[in-house]
Amino acid sequence: MILVINNHSQYIDKIKNCLEKLGVKYSEIDCSAKLNRENMKNISGVIFSGGPAVPETRDDLTADYWVLDNFNVPILGI
Repeated sequence: MILVINNHSQYIDKIKNCLEKLGVKYSEIDCSAKLNRENMKNISGVIFSGGPAVPETRDDLTADYWVLDNFNVPILGI
């Protein structure tokens, strides 16, 4: 399963539609979600959607930073 982290991109629906057309199972969470290894055990990859701001000025990127620091799976940032 692919984890899609929604950073409030205007293209999030297009990302999800592409995954659905390819038959890829995914789970979507908000960038402010709290993650841990338990809810990440079936994840084989991560997609970060784009967003309206830069990471240096945002405090709500909890999921993004946790995944980058603690999980070893392929990651695609848009």
